[in-house]
Amino acid sequence: GTTGFTEIYVRNDNGRLKLRERKIAPAELEEILKELDLEKAETVTTGYGQTFREISKNTIGFGKDYSAIYFDFENGIVQHIWLTGLFSIDKEALTNTLHKVGQKWNLLLIDWNQTRPIDLLNTADINDYLTR
Repeated sequence: GTTGFTEIYVRNDNGRLKLRERKIAPAELEEILKELDLEKAETVTTGYGQTFREISKNTIGFGKDYSAIYFDFENGIVQHIWLTGLFSIDKEALTNTLHKVGQKWNLLLIDWNQTRPIDLLNTADINDYLTR
């Protein structure tokens, strides 16, 4: 037998509001993320497999060992925010931080793997998501 994916699906985000339209300054987002008291990475790398790695330009990350929050920016505007492996981040602090981000910029978190939106204005929704 084989394992892995047999089909490729390209996510269509036409007509959806882009994060960059919120005009979030990297320094503003970084200031809120610092409250998590996570180590800021000197560089962020991206890649695949066991060997291919390259520096992800204009990307800031907080955390370690694949348990982190990252964001990238272009022309002084945040373009994307990613969360990975949240297993070692304090859930209460993360709930409060995500809620603060939601309040400041009126954002939803979309978990593409679970195809689920999380309302960042609702701490119960955030907490439910983080404890599943």
